Amino acid sequence: MGTYDLIVIGGGPAGYVGALYASARGKRVALVERDALGGVCLNRGCIPTKAFLETAKLYTLLRESALAQGIRVEGVQVDVAQMLARKEEIVGRLVKGIAFLLKRGKVDVYEGTGRLLPWSTEGANRVEVLPRDGGESRILNAQHVLLATGSLPRYFPGMEPDGRVVLSSDDALRFERIPKAVAIVGGGAIGVEWAYIYHSLGAKVYLLEALDRILPLEDEEVSREVTRIFKKRGIEVYTGTALHEGDIERRDTSAVVHVRRPQGELALDVDFVLVAVGRIPNTEGLGLEGTSVRRERGFIVTKENLETDQPGVYAAGDVAGAPLLAHKASHEAILAVRSMLGEDVRKPDPRDIPRATFGSPEVASVGYTEAEAREAGFAVRTAKFPVRANGRALIEGEADGFVKLVAEEESGEILGVHIVGPRAGDLIGEGSLLRHLRAKDFALAETVHPHPTLVEMLGEAGFQLLGTPIHA
Repeated sequence: MGTYDLIVIGGGPAGYVGALYASARGKRVALVERDALGGVCLNRGCIPTKAFLETAKLYTLLRESALAQGIRVEGVQVDVAQMLARKEEIVGRLVKGIAFLLKRGKVDVYEGTGRLLPWSTEGANRVEVLPRDGGESRILNAQHVLLATGSLPRYFPGMEPDGRVVLSSDDALRFERIPKAVAIVGGGAIGVEWAYIYHSLGAKVYLLEALDRILPLEDEEVSREVTRIFKKRGIEVYTGTALHEGDIERRDTSAVVHVRRPQGELALDVDFVLVAVGRIPNTEGLGLEGTSVRRERGFIVTKENLETDQPGVYAAGDVAGAPLLAHKASHEAILAVRSMLGEDVRKPDPRDIPRATFGSPEVASVGYTEAEAREAGFAVRTAKFPVRANGRALIEGEADGFVKLVAEEESGEILGVHIVGPRAGDLIGEGSLLRHLRAKDFALAETVHPHPTLVEMLGEAGFQLLGTPIHA
């Protein structure tokens, strides 16, 4: 029977980061992972899709933008096998890196399924480990347990993937060929990213969203801008389009999607349908039924310090609720460990967690949308600086998008930062710092930004917010 200060169940962005942080703080740690270190994000999510996105961007650049920069390129083709090999090489290198860090930190890694056992009369939390190879289970003891088992794709009736003509995002990563036509169900971040990948590689793309706009968590102006850009490129976007059981007609090597709209029914003939309608918490087999750990809508309920109702048991990441983002998961795991060590912590305000959707254009945001701020009772003022007015963006061949700021009218506090355009995912880091510091409107204008850079757009928007625009 192994005894530890902390047992972590799950080796994704919450689990392995929590384990490494606890080890760095001098604790004896065990980590249980039933699949692969790095979790969904590294193996089947964030990293693999971004590798494909980078390939798609380069292919688009060579075909559409190289000549404008004085470079003639002929005969450019996509080598799907090499694209997959590159993705696997990147993922493999990062997985090995995590294994190295855990070994260096003297974290004991157990390959198998971890199951939380009922509270011990000895005052310890216990975890049963069922080995991946089917050997005998073993019991681990610890004062603290961190549940970090992540999430799984969600499917509605009639949309269950078959790996053939209806695909999950996991299936899509196997990428055997470039389709002639594909329908993507779900206009959130995952759906939008895959829409860009398939379109850039030459497929006809239909993007279907049940709500009234794609990227529904973003500011309404952001959604409109991305929709405009997608339609200009030839991606067909259908919003207010909910599919029901029977609307996907499966054939041997293709599918027909029946889209029912007020204007009439459409029948979309596609090679396959990619379902990207969200995710659900992964708690199956975790053993919560015999414990005091509560769930609401499937997610584990935690207190402000990320502890569950069972003393000493914490939860972090997707399994503990929205937003379901890797960086939020890692941040929560560190906070949970700090709480275990007796520090006073509070889980982050979801509005202070930045979001990013990659592709072209990139989208990133943090804080309140304009509508959310008004609904919360703030009197607001906004500023919007266009990408086309930034020299570095034009040098890079980018002209679409904007930086939008939302501020409280009287105090000037920055309530939200919203970016559509090149490298928005990198630029939003400055917006996150503004939110963390509860910075005022003058902060951006008084910060000296290097020239010529994309980040100058944030400073320009700051001047606009103060009513003293410079380059717009």
